[in-house]
Amino acid sequence: MLTIILLIVLFICFIHLALNYNSTARLMRKIPGPKETFIFGHALKIMVSPVELFALGRQWSSTFKGIFRFYAFSVASVNIYNPEDVEVMFYAFPVASVNIYNPEDVEIITSNMKYHEKSRIYKFFAPWLKEGLLTSNGTKWQHRRKVLTSAFHFDVLKKYFDSIDGNSQRLVRVLQQTNGQSVDVVPILSEYTLNTICESAMGTTLSDESSSEGKMYKNSIYQMGHTLFQRFINIYLHPDFIFNLSFLGRKQKQHLSVIHNFTKNVIKNRRKLLDIDNISETKVAQEDGNISNVFKKKKAAMLDLLLLAEKEDLIDGDGIQEEVDTFMFEGHDTTQAALTYCLMSLANEELVQVNIQKKRQRVRRVHLHIIFRYPT
Repeated sequence: MLTIILLIVLFICFIHLALNYNSTARLMRKIPGPKETFIFGHALKIMVSPVELFALGRQWSSTFKGIFRFYAFSVASVNIYNPEDVEVMFYAFPVASVNIYNPEDVEIITSNMKYHEKSRIYKFFAPWLKEGLLTSNGTKWQHRRKVLTSAFHFDVLKKYFDSIDGNSQRLVRVLQQTNGQSVDVVPILSEYTLNTICESAMGTTLSDESSSEGKMYKNSIYQMGHTLFQRFINIYLHPDFIFNLSFLGRKQKQHLSVIHNFTKNVIKNRRKLLDIDNISETKVAQEDGNISNVFKKKKAAMLDLLLLAEKEDLIDGDGIQEEVDTFMFEGHDTTQAALTYCLMSLANEELVQVNIQKKRQRVRRVHLHIIFRYPT
């Protein structure tokens, strides 16, 4: 019996050494970071709620002066906040994931195709987004980016000002109804940004509460965010085989069915509408022998642009589905996060509040000057 216990202990120690003292781990230990747990590394430390995880990252950044390591089961991540550390860490840890928060450094990295590979975490998005702009790389990423660039021209965005303004007014009314009580703004802002991106990028309205499909779609989008977070913090769910067998994996499959069916129907209906509205323009372009001039000069919205590109065989139906799903997620989630941080700054930073007041006063003076100088 003693021999068996000793063998089990030795085996566990071997697993610990294999996971936490391999070549990658030894390199990672040169970076400051929180103390690891036996075998599990830092895995147990991130198994917390979203609020606690957010606070944990800020705490580690402060404690370890802007750069710290995260290591669990040979999955490495280096979080960098100091701009001068960025270049060194990229070359020191070629297998690590590096998060950069300085805009100037982000520009350096993203403008160089040498660093276009996505981290392992991005594979979690594959069942949802397939190979859209967020998850693809190399020539496919460059090609899709080129096709979509003109969809975000200012002239295109101007067309949706009324839609954006209407959703903004609804957002203000919802916030006013809180009557000064504490409220979680994330779901409120998500509702606003999801409605806005749907109307501007896809040409469909989700704010109509009579649409059961729209409500199911919104709910599935929100639930997918929760599912992705739970999979991220639970390291044992990272392998696809285990995750697909889990309760979360089965729920994800149901939500993705709703999401993909909804966007497929929107694309199908928009394709029919585009064929009716643009048939004469397409004929003219075909006679000129250059269909590409249609959507380059027209500066179409994103979904229309993709459908017009399909006529040129620049993208297929699956590619359109990938990009629509990608921008529905990216467009609402990133904007919601930015607005959340904006409101947090407005609430906590006195300097920001002062600057906002000065800006409002300047705008008001300009407005009054225009009224008195050019009365209607």
